[in-house]
Amino acid sequence: MKTCIITGAAEGTGYVVAERFLKAGYAVCITSRRAEKAEKAAQKLQQDYQLPAWGFGVDPMDLSQVDSMYAALDEKGAEIGAIVLVAADLGIGQPPFETPLADWKRVIDTNVIWNYSMVEHAAGRMKKTGGGAIVFVGSNTAVRAIPNRSAYIASKAALQGLSKALAVDLGPDGIRSNVIICGNIENERFLALDESVRQERCQRAPIGHIAAYEDVAELCYFLGSPLSRVVTGAEVALDGGVLAQLMPVKR
Repeated sequence: MKTCIITGAAEGTGYVVAERFLKAGYAVCITSRRAEKAEKAAQKLQQDYQLPAWGFGVDPMDLSQVDSMYAALDEKGAEIGAIVLVAADLGIGQPPFETPLADWKRVIDTNVIWNYSMVEHAAGRMKKTGGGAIVFVGSNTAVRAIPNRSAYIASKAALQGLSKALAVDLGPDGIRSNVIICGNIENERFLALDESVRQERCQRAPIGHIAAYEDVAELCYFLGSPLSRVVTGAEVALDGGVLAQLMPVKR
């Protein structure tokens, strides 16, 4: 059975992405920094959809755990058809050069090096089974920066370059790579903001609202499945039109 790996999927966006692939008949493997959290979420997914769902604790600072996870998937006979990279380290919001270098490096290690390692393992297996799809969940801040998030912005911009490189290098093996450029999402962080701030962010978008979890999940499924069989090296904005405008529209 084709399997989709979704990182950071014990809750929130990643969890709904996992549900979308299960609805389409995929088995799923989800990760979290905490093993018990991933395992509990996987048990619920398996119970709800009656399809294989596995949860693994993977610490981005310990690449040996990536090796162990893929070895376990091999033992289970999982055939990797897609990988969706949702997990990210937002870093610390501080002015330039005031962020300790160790914190800056941790963000890069998580969002670039760890994601690269996850993809490297997946792609090696995809090559043996006729191809697959890589979907990076990026950020529109990689295109238009916001203050005091240099590590996060640099890491997300790196993923856009990496995805294009992989699209070229892995295309002959039937492996596609694309990036979703997300804007604000109705997640816990967004809902915790003051109502006035939430309204202001929604009003920045020409369509007047931001993405729900399901919006991200549908696009992840499209790019991760054969529905997009000739789409690769693409960057698809999912931000309500924010990147399309020079200045926010006053309503």
